Amino acid sequence: DNSLGYLKRAEAHQVQGDLAQALEDLLMASELSGDVVTVSLRLADIYYERGEFVEAARHYSEVLALDPDVPNILYQQGLACFRGGLEEQAIDALSRAIELQDDFFEALYLRGAVYRSLNRNSEAEADFIRALSLRPDEKDVRSALINLYLSDNNAAKVLELVQLEIDLQPQDAYTYLHLADVHRLRGEHGEAIEAVNLALEQDPNLPEAYLRLGELWLAEGMRGADHVALGKAVAALESASKMDPSNGPAALALGRACLAMGDEEKAFAELQRAAEATPIQAEAHRLLGDLYSARRGYGEAITACLLYTSDAADDLVSV
Repeated sequence: DNSLGYLKRAEAHQVQGDLAQALEDLLMASELSGDVVTVSLRLADIYYERGEFVEAARHYSEVLALDPDVPNILYQQGLACFRGGLEEQAIDALSRAIELQDDFFEALYLRGAVYRSLNRNSEAEADFIRALSLRPDEKDVRSALINLYLSDNNAAKVLELVQLEIDLQPQDAYTYLHLADVHRLRGEHGEAIEAVNLALEQDPNLPEAYLRLGELWLAEGMRGADHVALGKAVAALESASKMDPSNGPAALALGRACLAMGDEEKAFAELQRAAEATPIQAEAHRLLGDLYSARRGYGEAITACLLYTSDAADDLVSV
């Protein structure tokens, strides 16, 4: 069977990381083999690994056309659709998988993430809660639920989950960052700073903690033109940036803190770094426009403002 030889060659090439050759062998196997399921599954896996998620989903659909009631294949199709930007198709596939297997943890968690990406928060909450009921110790699901409640400014529900996190994982630094978020939502900045410091006691090398600490001190400093608080903000944000030089939010916050301290040169450098970061920090372009305008660099100011307008519009579309 020549198709079997191509399948074995494809497997060897895939193990070696030669996905292009593996795909070529699989396409040859698809022309020779009558085993549509095996070849289509292998093709779907290769396309997924290559980042061609829509094509992967198409091949999972070919398998499901022959056997529509396989929860694991439905899950794989849902994952490929989601990563390929086909959210509604992802929901359809995952819902069918859950209908066939109501305790399918991964499908519930993933469908919750898809709903969350569509801002269908009540449906996302229901799926995350169902998933968490199946695996109460699953940290990632609890974090997803916490972030959902944070986006809804629901401090009470966040606190309930954070207290559970502290009981289950008292040495997890991220638990105390979530506690800081609760205090921030309540306007309790002092308590939020204390919570971040608790996180740093658990992990002194956590860039997210220094970013959070810097943002909190920056908010304190901006409220009362408090240069001591602003200095603490700069110190924390510099630590975050040193640990993770690609951290756009840290560069943006550091730029804002330097502006508040009157250090325009350093602010300019940090805001340029933020403007070049991924994901895009639209606010950095606006602040750069202000700096260029003050320096009478009107051409650069116009460019920065246009970039800010474009990035801000992209942010709105992605919400």
